[in-house]
Amino acid sequence: MAETSIHVDTCLLIRALVPGTEADSRLRQWLGEEQRLNMEALAWTEFLCRPLQPEALALARKVVAERIDFTEQDARRAAEFFNATGRRRGTLADCMIAACARERNASLATLNRQDFQNVLGAFPHLRRSRKSSDQRAGSSRWAVTPTAGLEWPRGMPPTTWPGG
Repeated sequence: MAETSIHVDTCLLIRALVPGTEADSRLRQWLGEEQRLNMEALAWTEFLCRPLQPEALALARKVVAERIDFTEQDARRAAEFFNATGRRRGTLADCMIAACARERNASLATLNRQDFQNVLGAFPHLRRSRKSSDQRAGSSRWAVTPTAGLEWPRGMPPTTWPGG
């Protein structure tokens, strides 16, 4: 099993349940690589709020290994993200999802990069990076590990931020 997990955003899971989509292919690739796929409880709630066929719900439960509870530390990190990004209406949920992945040093997979762009912009010490294989595949994967996507400064523990 892979050492780190991938936290799946709502939009990616919804799209991945449509056979033949790029999201479906990417999800199958990760599962084939024995990546552990998790979802933050808020993202899982967003998923459950949509009309679902029983088969789709059963498949999502099998694919998403664990629904991660939102902790006090996650709340503090989400508040930090939210405050640093201008306290804009409609962004708190994305800050919560990003915080949950960040606190676990997990990758964050989403189709809505723009939703998480503000977190990146508020912390200029973070930088975007992508593996060349992800670029060729047109990856939607954003990560909070040094493997792809958002790269946290080397040696910085998941719960430590400069000035925080």
